[in-house]
Amino acid sequence: MVEPYIPDKETQWNMEKDSGCEQVEQGNREVTLQNAWTRGSTISSELNGLCNISRSQISISPHHIISKLTMPFGTKHSPIFFAEAIESFLRQIRIHSEIKILNNFDNILLIHQDKYTLKTQTMEIMRTLEQFGWIISTEKCETEPKQIITFLGSIWNQKEMNIRMSEERKLKMIQTLKDWCNVIYMNKSETIKQLAAQIGRLNFLKPLIKEASLYLIELDKAKTQMLRTESWDGIMVVNRAVIRELR
Repeated sequence: MVEPYIPDKETQWNMEKDSGCEQVEQGNREVTLQNAWTRGSTISSELNGLCNISRSQISISPHHIISKLTMPFGTKHSPIFFAEAIESFLRQIRIHSEIKILNNFDNILLIHQDKYTLKTQTMEIMRTLEQFGWIISTEKCETEPKQIITFLGSIWNQKEMNIRMSEERKLKMIQTLKDWCNVIYMNKSETIKQLAAQIGRLNFLKPLIKEASLYLIELDKAKTQMLRTESWDGIMVVNRAVIRELR
């Protein structure tokens, strides 16, 4: 089992050397950015303006928890800084733990063959990180991989190995298609680009609309013919018989 790890002076010096950070004493809580986190000297000029401090530093206290931390998120160097800062902590944890640790920026993956050992050491690692001022989002922690996930508007069932459209996206696409059909049915004309967008929606809705494949052939044929003489912003007349069926 992992005990909360407090580094000695030699280990503390190695951590500072690895991460390019240095130890500072805890300041007054009223000083908002006294313990602000910024990157090393290579980008200090950019972050000094954001954090309003004289030089870049990271607060690491071996005796007490840091009271105020500020990460300069929003800058292009934030992911680099975050990875460098947390790697020094994880390196020390790996030495004193029995489980394998993989990290990708702010995501940490813990691996062990025994579920009980994984659970107990996970709690110890979380407490260790929290002692150094890191905030762990327990809402995002999982011990069992999800079998069903929603990604890019589709529901991926990894247990049954299938992908289906979410109901919300399905209803939204159907309503958009109906609105488009009503406009075309009244005006009879549409740009080629807008027609191409509707053809793409029909491709997704083929399982729901029995005649969708037939309509797709007709609409795509009309689109191709118009593109021979017109640009994508050109106006074309859509077959009202097809639109009537889609409505």
